[in-house]
Amino acid sequence: MRLWSVFSSCAVYGETEGLPLKEDERLRPLSPYGVSKLAAEQYMRVFYEIFGLETICLRYFNAYGPRQVQSECSGVITHFLKNLRENRSLMIFGDGKQTRDFVHVRDIVEANVLTLERNDIAGETFNIATGVPTTINKLAKILIEVTRKNVKLVHSELRKGDIKHSYADVSKAKKKLQYTPKISLKEGLENLSKNCGIIT
Repeated sequence: MRLWSVFSSCAVYGETEGLPLKEDERLRPLSPYGVSKLAAEQYMRVFYEIFGLETICLRYFNAYGPRQVQSECSGVITHFLKNLRENRSLMIFGDGKQTRDFVHVRDIVEANVLTLERNDIAGETFNIATGVPTTINKLAKILIEVTRKNVKLVHSELRKGDIKHSYADVSKAKKKLQYTPKISLKEGLENLSKNCGIIT
């Protein structure tokens, strides 16, 4: 029997000075969401080490793409797109210099398929990301550029528990899975803006 864990998150890392983030980095999540993902990883470790089930943990970084649901818990790209659709200012928490690693859902799907094709990676954990840090300020400017919207950037207080910098080292996934992210952030955002009907 093979049990796959494909639902972990970069939130397990928390705030760390070790950048880019490697899979063996110390894990100190700063949110209940991150704690829940770390707990799930520990379940997978026990299932593998104690019970012999073949498990894999894929740590997705900041995923985005079509059909992403808008909610209070959704990512910054979803919130920005909603505001752009309504011609409203883009709200940025803090100075906007915090970095994230935005990975398109198509690259995530590719990573999932690659794990299914391997039989020698049981018990492993992989970062699934692009390895490219992007500031929130830059993200907002790219979205304004591709949508050609005339909106302002508005900064507010940094939210408690927000991580300052988060981007991945994907060398392990590249080596063992032959994973290579293919969709640039600008391409992904342009396609997503078209999908959302903001641009035609």
